Order: sequence, then C-alpha cells, then structure tokens
Amino acid sequence: KSIMKLQEGLDELEIKEIELQESIRLAMNRERLRRTVDEMTVLADEFKKVRDSKELSVKMRKKRLSRLIQQTRALEGSFAPSWNTDEFWDPVSPGSSSVVE
Repeated sequence: KSIMKLQEGLDELEIKEIELQESIRLAMNRERLRRTVDEMTVLADEFKKVRDSKELSVKMRKKRLSRLIQQTRALEGSFAPSWNTDEFWDPVSPGSSSVVE
C-alpha cells in the first residue's frame, strides 16, 4: 500500500515537471514571437518609407524593397510552424511515415 502511495507521488511529480517544462517552453515561444512582431513592425515601417519615398531613384527603391522582402522572408522562416511543409499537406507522398486511411 505504501509503495502504491509512493508511486502515486512520483507520478504526481512527473506531471508537475511536465507542466513546468511546458510553461517554460510556452513563455519562451511567447517572448520569441513578441520579438518577431517587433521586428516585423520595423520592417513594415521601413517598407512603407521606401515605397513612398520621392527622393530615391526607382532603381534604388527596387533594390531596397528587394532587401526588405528578403529580410521579411527570413523572419517568416524563423517562426513558421515546423508542420507547415509539403510532406504535411501531402502525407501519402513517397517516404512519408504518416498513416492516413
């Protein structure tokens, strides 16, 4: 009986550990996303400035916009869900380990 109580206590500790790890992970993700939003806001503001600029030549605006788009794509890649892949959307493709019936 005391062994069962001890096992129950260990199981409870395991659950607490999982909850703590998940809370930490979520907090870190939330912070990472907050920083990403800040960076995206800066890029969007810069994009508008370049787009609306009358002082820059068309060639220079095009070059700067291209650079901003590259930065935006890189930033998007840093937070895009790992499941958002071709393999996810086509689970019956060769080499896939997904089971879809």
